[in-house]
Amino acid sequence: LTLKGHERPITYVQYSTDGDLVFSTGKDKKCTVWYTNNGERLGTYDGHHGAISECDINYTCDKLLTGATDMEVAIWDAQSGKRLGAITHQAPLHSVQWACGDKALLAVSSNKFGFPPLVHVYRLEDDLFKNNGVLDSEDIDTHMELGGNKKDSKISNTDTIIRARWG
Repeated sequence: LTLKGHERPITYVQYSTDGDLVFSTGKDKKCTVWYTNNGERLGTYDGHHGAISECDINYTCDKLLTGATDMEVAIWDAQSGKRLGAITHQAPLHSVQWACGDKALLAVSSNKFGFPPLVHVYRLEDDLFKNNGVLDSEDIDTHMELGGNKKDSKISNTDTIIRARWG
């Protein structure tokens, strides 16, 4: 089965939990979802202004994260394709991932524009998307950064972090 639809190189591919869907991201600023049984393209998540580095679908397949070189982590309603909100960073993003239970997410930003490479960890409120299903900045409970210029960090401004994962 060959899936055709991206206009530029593909940057990441991920299966849904039950394997019936596959999500792909690319340098064409699109995240695309496909049926795995026949290769039918279901649609795209449009809204980024830079190459999308990675995506992550949550366990229940109702929320999708995308991280891109436009310095945003976008959160999407996976079924409707509606963009629910975004978290803006100061540097392009390499990686995104939901935590088990969808109560937190992480994002990895690069060492571009004079900023250190960082792993951002966000704890999310229980009633996330309470405002008509749209993310509000108040919905982010805690933000923690790992790396960069911190005294106890083993990561320097010249290092690169490509991916981080929950353990």
